[in-house]
Amino acid sequence: ERCDGGGPILWQKVCMIRAAQALIALMFPVMMALLYTRGGWLVAMQSSAIISYAGTLSGGASTQVSGIAEPSDTVLAEVHASGDSNSSSRVHGRSVSASKSLAMPRREVWAPGGNGSGEALCHLHLLHWNILDGGVSSIRTAEGTAPPGPKRSRIFGIKDYLRGVSDLDVVTLNELNGFTDSSLAQLGADLGLPHTHLVRRSRYHIGIISRLPFDVEMEQKAAPFAHGLVCAHMRGFDLEVCLTHLEPHSSAIRAKEAAIIARHAAAAQHGVILLGDLNTLSPLDAEEHAAINLIDVISSGKRSKQLLAKFATKGKARSHAIDYRPMQTLLDVPFIDLAKITGGASEDLHTVPTHVNADYMHFARLRLDYCMVNTYLHQACERAYGQLADTAHQLQLARTGGGDSRKAGGDQPSAEMHGLKDGSHCACQVRSDGYTQILSDHLPLDVRIVAHRVTPNNATCNNLSE
Repeated sequence: ERCDGGGPILWQKVCMIRAAQALIALMFPVMMALLYTRGGWLVAMQSSAIISYAGTLSGGASTQVSGIAEPSDTVLAEVHASGDSNSSSRVHGRSVSASKSLAMPRREVWAPGGNGSGEALCHLHLLHWNILDGGVSSIRTAEGTAPPGPKRSRIFGIKDYLRGVSDLDVVTLNELNGFTDSSLAQLGADLGLPHTHLVRRSRYHIGIISRLPFDVEMEQKAAPFAHGLVCAHMRGFDLEVCLTHLEPHSSAIRAKEAAIIARHAAAAQHGVILLGDLNTLSPLDAEEHAAINLIDVISSGKRSKQLLAKFATKGKARSHAIDYRPMQTLLDVPFIDLAKITGGASEDLHTVPTHVNADYMHFARLRLDYCMVNTYLHQACERAYGQLADTAHQLQLARTGGGDSRKAGGDQPSAEMHGLKDGSHCACQVRSDGYTQILSDHLPLDVRIVAHRVTPNNATCNNLSE
């Protein structure tokens, strides 16, 4: 009655509040229905700031790497993979029509008996990422600004991003600060990768999450390793996945770490892949380093003392040179630098800095994260390509009525049909887009390899978790 009849100012304010509450109560079901009909509940409530800011960097476009669709802003919000065939792919600024970028066949290169043996050769998809301090801080940019909206932990965006990457088998992570065995297991469960292992050598933990069951063959949690080393043998495969995060401040200590890894890999009679933030520079990039006078930049720049200790060795008359010894030790195993031969142009290979740029050590475009494969695994990649090339040749013969198109100078099977360029069936590429640029201070590596399924007998690649 007081609302209807006017009255003191206090009662008028009370009436206005009640009217607003009634309006909200009426509109809430309508709003929820509209959200639901747009394709699912917006789980991005946890990462709305990440999504909105990433959209401004990527233009909201879907991206692809090696034919694997990345989520657009809307799709990432709903945690679904993008399937837009008209989108463009971008790997460090290199655009390719998505309709021409063919995904690597999902699983099987050949079935048991197809190569004259009882073994299947399977495709595996791995991703490596240094997620910066456990992903617990909110988004930051090089300018120190934050996207609009509530501050959200980066780990929600990282998890959503990984959900949007198709067919992941193994994920290796650096800087799992604050993670425990149970929280890493929960992350794995959320991603459909139930097998996990965490190494706690320093506060910068490292960890593996995997679709495939595995056994830890080697683990280092003592000096000289700064953050540890773990090598896991994938059950039923002739494959060992090694993960490390090498010493960040001293190239001399990194050389000791690299020597231990090299001895272990050299003795292996199976495929070995080494992944991680190796904090070191490669002699394979020496030409690029010389082009920007990197040693002069280090010597004359801010915090030169720390940077020289990390990246350089002292010569005569106090002169310095880039210390390539840690990486050279690994290359001498031999390890093959998979990104260098399959990742594209040199300017597409750097993994630091990003828009986050939280580390003064990331003072220039550098390659610090690597995927290295031993000779055994690289030869498996080459055999896989040869098998598919022969299959493609037989198909070509059928199309041409039996004529040998290769001898006649016709279309030849090429690596392009597999989304690769160098004639191998494995690849490592840097994933750079509007999301990865703001989710960590390192860019992730997208890795494709093949491995023999050796047990159980006559097993196929259809169910890798067996």
